[in-house]
Amino acid sequence: MVQRKFPNPVDVFDLMRFKKPVWSAKRRRLAAALTIHDLRTIAKRRTPKAAFDYIDGAADGEISLARARQAWEDVEFHPDILNDVSKVDTSTTVLGGTSAYPFGLAPIGFSRIGQTEGELGGAKAAAAFGIPFSLSTLGNTAIETVAATNPGRNWYQLYVMKQREISYGLVERAAAAGFDTLMFTVDAPIGGNRLRDTRNGFSIPPQLTLGTLMNALPRPWWWWDFLTTPKLEFASLKSTGGTVGELLSSAMDPTISFADLDTIRGMWPGRLVVKGVQNVADSKRLADLGVDGIRLDAIPYLYESEEGDGEGEPPTHAFLREMRAVVDAEFPGRMLLAEANAWPEEVATYFGTDDAPEAHMAFDFPVMPRVFYALRSQHAGELVKVLQTAHAEVPDGAAWGAFLRNHDELSLEMVSEEYRHAMYGWYAYDPRMRANVGIRRRLAPLLDNDREEIELAHALLLSLAGAPFLYYGDEIGMGDNIWLPDRDASRTPMQWNPDRNAGFSSADPGKLVLPVVQSLVYHYQHVNVEAQLAQSRSLLRWLRGALHVRRAHPVLALGSLAVAASDHESVLAFVREYGGSEGDIAGDRAEHVLCVFSFAHTAVSARVALPAYAGASVTDLFGGGRFPAVREDGVLEVTLGPRGFYWLKLEQAVPRAE
Repeated sequence: MVQRKFPNPVDVFDLMRFKKPVWSAKRRRLAAALTIHDLRTIAKRRTPKAAFDYIDGAADGEISLARARQAWEDVEFHPDILNDVSKVDTSTTVLGGTSAYPFGLAPIGFSRIGQTEGELGGAKAAAAFGIPFSLSTLGNTAIETVAATNPGRNWYQLYVMKQREISYGLVERAAAAGFDTLMFTVDAPIGGNRLRDTRNGFSIPPQLTLGTLMNALPRPWWWWDFLTTPKLEFASLKSTGGTVGELLSSAMDPTISFADLDTIRGMWPGRLVVKGVQNVADSKRLADLGVDGIRLDAIPYLYESEEGDGEGEPPTHAFLREMRAVVDAEFPGRMLLAEANAWPEEVATYFGTDDAPEAHMAFDFPVMPRVFYALRSQHAGELVKVLQTAHAEVPDGAAWGAFLRNHDELSLEMVSEEYRHAMYGWYAYDPRMRANVGIRRRLAPLLDNDREEIELAHALLLSLAGAPFLYYGDEIGMGDNIWLPDRDASRTPMQWNPDRNAGFSSADPGKLVLPVVQSLVYHYQHVNVEAQLAQSRSLLRWLRGALHVRRAHPVLALGSLAVAASDHESVLAFVREYGGSEGDIAGDRAEHVLCVFSFAHTAVSARVALPAYAGASVTDLFGGGRFPAVREDGVLEVTLGPRGFYWLKLEQAVPRAE
């Protein structure tokens, strides 16, 4: 039986630890808000009905809003277990730039009606948390003010007005203020039929009526803010009289067309997103215009819902499946290329399945930084690991897209912090060489213009599974200009010849969007296509030869990839296998090719395990030279020079049962 006794007063005192009072009513309210729903409840209680419904509502019966919410509720998360989550990196790449979290602040018109600071408050929050902030054409704060408030990433949502000069002026101001992304809005050429706003008589600026006065009585603090702060008006529009619908109908232009998109594209120097594409027919229009492929930029963020994180939601995959069906049926030979900077198993979801295909191709982001890591560390281990997972089987009609460089920075998001610091030390010792979470340099400058390393990197690229993507200018070893802002460092004009503007344009050099490279090592007068075509041993000539070899051996384009074990830490080896086509296509034959690469800076000898190819003869694809055959124990001994490589055909290589 439990014995009872009177407690010691000292023990009772220790239990009486009262929570420190919070004197601020605002802090108490916000501390009690644990979810988005809680915040919405507080806002509904403290905000007049007309203002709340303007922010909370949608058009007509709000069916699309309900569908978006339902789509999110249908998502199930199945987390992996037993993974070290003591350090979690939430950062990601969105539209070519970095965000500390996989979301940003969306644009909203007339935002000060819901919060006193409006866009200024949003811009401050975006700056504090390192996420993008979006400013609407219908915002209450000037473009320049937002840019000064948030030194980070700012996006501008553009509505095209009937007076085009207004829209053009806004685009120019956003570009001058350093906004990096323009959201060209096409889903609202006229004002939406917002029933809640109509019923509430919502106007700009708000008008006092008997109904609004009655609704205001329990919300004195909102009205105190409204009456004691600057007048609510649009920062970019002069005429603000009438209801929201009347204003939008008078300002928006229902005649907006693809021609307007072309004009805006020519004016805007940064990323341009067409906001509001809702059917496959518009994708067909792009194909009709002669597009061979459609790059699905930042594809995980195509659709979003209020409850979700806006990444890879079900409507995104449904849209991709519909688009793929139309492209395959009506535009055979065209492709959809997905850009998703994520791990291979995540990106692979955008391929779809054999029965429900989505994108034809997807960029293979994790491989790229590990190639450059191996070149400096002289260790192939990390590259071996990612190749063993990155090139798993994909659905029929789909393939990975391998690349060394592109028009964005060399992204280091998919590597550890230690790995990232090492890469910065090797390749971006000058802070100007960095951008976001990556390195803004071209291939040749990255590799110190070392011909052996450049050839090794291209040989690896051309032998990986899928299709290789070559960035313009890398075939001649073009340089960059790190004195240009952001990613412009590697986006300078192509260098065709030693003439004016490198043969890229006959315009006044001072009027080029970006100047041609004129550095000592990479000057366009001696690094150009014309000069390299005249040199039999130039990089351009070598790369053309490598492409001819690759084209002559379909196994390098269509075959599977299996990593082969090597006893040397600097050596990467894999076997490409292809069974040939069932038709009579010339040259499309069964073939087995061993690709061996040494990242060592000195000559090395290595043994490669090929148990399924014991006794196979070995022939160099480039020169046709014969190598000693694979030993009967399934081991091939090879010697490679510094940063050397081989593409070796394994003849009579019928796989044996192990």
